[in-house]
Amino acid sequence: MRGMWPWRDRELAGGNVRKVFFTSDTHFGHRNIIRYCNRPFESVSEMGRELIRRWNAVVREEDEVWHLGDFSLSADVERVRSWFGQLNGAYINLLALYDHHDGYWLRELHKGAMYQFGPVFPWYTRSGGVVVLYPPIVTGVYEEVTLALSHFPMRDWDRKRHGALHLHGHSHGRVRSLKHALDVGVDTPLANYAPISLERILEILEAK
Repeated sequence: MRGMWPWRDRELAGGNVRKVFFTSDTHFGHRNIIRYCNRPFESVSEMGRELIRRWNAVVREEDEVWHLGDFSLSADVERVRSWFGQLNGAYINLLALYDHHDGYWLRELHKGAMYQFGPVFPWYTRSGGVVVLYPPIVTGVYEEVTLALSHFPMRDWDRKRHGALHLHGHSHGRVRSLKHALDVGVDTPLANYAPISLERILEILEAK
């Protein structure tokens, strides 16, 4: 399934500019991910607090974040809603993988229905922004840069031959990305458990 994200004006009132960030694989509430990925946390609650702190340290209230999947393995919808509610952002866009880890809470949220996309109401971010579900593969343009987003890394992607860049998660920093692709998951040294700005991503990919 493929989708196109809407253009949202990055020029805000007062001369501010909305920044765009990308992240993946937070795994909120997943105790075993600490061991699997050697995360530097003593408990799942400490991990959750630190992921939220690091997110909010870089993402402002007016910014936009694309989360490329595996937000949480919990089936507790209210718990998942509370985590979103503690995160900054005018928009938190999630690639909704109903047949992967997020499927536990997504299917519960939609009473077993699959492939429901769009804003999740009444869910709000810490700054009163919206949480929006998108298909598992999305292609769009920011600042004249075409980006192909997916949870899983791909060898070929939409508009690759026309210069499109590919951002993904899933690998937890263990798989080397292709030249024009980048793992934006929180376990990569680049991310250090926080979302990565589009500007930083472009710097990294241009240096590859």
